[in-house]
Amino acid sequence: MNLATQILDRYFGAQKELVEVERIDDRSVIVSLPIHFSAYTRVEVAVTRLNENSFILSDMAKVIGELQDAGHNFEGRLRDRIVEMVKISKVSFSGTTLLRTCTEAELGNAILEFSEAAKTIGDAYLVYPRTGGKSKAEDDIRMKIRKTFQQKRYMYKERGIVRGEVEEHKVDFLIEPNGARGLALGVLAEPDRLHAEAWGFRAQDIKKVSKDRLLVGLLYNDAKAKDVSRNIIEKVVDIAIPSTELSAFGETLDGLGLSRGHA
Repeated sequence: MNLATQILDRYFGAQKELVEVERIDDRSVIVSLPIHFSAYTRVEVAVTRLNENSFILSDMAKVIGELQDAGHNFEGRLRDRIVEMVKISKVSFSGTTLLRTCTEAELGNAILEFSEAAKTIGDAYLVYPRTGGKSKAEDDIRMKIRKTFQQKRYMYKERGIVRGEVEEHKVDFLIEPNGARGLALGVLAEPDRLHAEAWGFRAQDIKKVSKDRLLVGLLYNDAKAKDVSRNIIEKVVDIAIPSTELSAFGETLDGLGLSRGHA
């Protein structure tokens, strides 16, 4: 064995041992790669078989979630620059989720290029200054929701659009129904009566179309909720979670039978 072959064999052997694969269902797995963001978290790619010869790759909204947790607003110039950065890797966005489709023959290169694009984006928050926006309480709630979804391996997207009977509605987090129930989740940092009633209409309008396929949930700031607002919220949504009970959010999800398919 010559030196070049020996080095490559050792390198590929080490890489193979460091790659972890977790099966989600018959069509999907999560591949955890020995490639790290600046915060030393590993790059993870969800790979879903669409049909016999095509696959879709997703980061489960994890990369942009990391930027948002660091205080960056994924809009305007930042979004435009990131879209340009990943064009070469054939990566696109659906909301805050990175996506790439490929054939079976392209799968190996696609995973490599996708992971490199994810790392490039994930490290970008070191370059951009923190921007203002939501309150710290709302930021904390959103960050904990993202972390819980990621730990539980749910494929979700942020700022999803859900169709109602009267109109379309924006929700803060969306797990699409895909062979199992989905979840449209809102975050209510200022749960006054006006906002609680608005969410009441939104929930009822969504459920007229989705029936039992899509649960409607609301995570609200308990410290600012009046009794009347709390009563409205708990009556109109499927899952009402006060911020003081956010630590049990993961257990609540476990009992809902939600879809783990591609978001």
